[in-house]
Amino acid sequence: MTILSIDPAEHCGFAIGSTGFGLLDSGMWFLGPTKRKKKGEAKEPDGKKLVRLTEHLADLWGIHNYDTVVYETPAFGTYPLALISHAKFIAVIEACCETNGWAYRGYAPTQIKKFACGSGNAKKADMLRVARDRFLVDKTDVSDDEADAVALLHLALRDAG
Repeated sequence: MTILSIDPAEHCGFAIGSTGFGLLDSGMWFLGPTKRKKKGEAKEPDGKKLVRLTEHLADLWGIHNYDTVVYETPAFGTYPLALISHAKFIAVIEACCETNGWAYRGYAPTQIKKFACGSGNAKKADMLRVARDRFLVDKTDVSDDEADAVALLHLALRDAG
């Protein structure tokens, strides 16, 4: 089983691994505008972020041929616009999964933090430390988005048996 894990946001962390080999690849996709907006220029439509996410999912599938996608669900109590954005990313992920016949599952942020750090209330710094110490020992430049995706991948691999 090959699993893609995603921390969906404009700075989108991802990790891919398999039950036989563990972590295969990880990183961060920037889904936001590709160029700075000039004064008087129209804002880039939000739909472009969703198209970029779809392209990344297809590109990575072409390399790793994953069959399952897991993602972090939104944390309630955050800003309403962030929740809306997160929901849009999840809708794209689930639509791609349905179209391609991939299994998918969401995990709450507290589940991921509890698995990685032992507490569902862990801070970003804790998640980064754990990611570097346990999962990405050879990688020095790790974003919190990538750290979350890597921790989620290991949780999903554990659940997959």
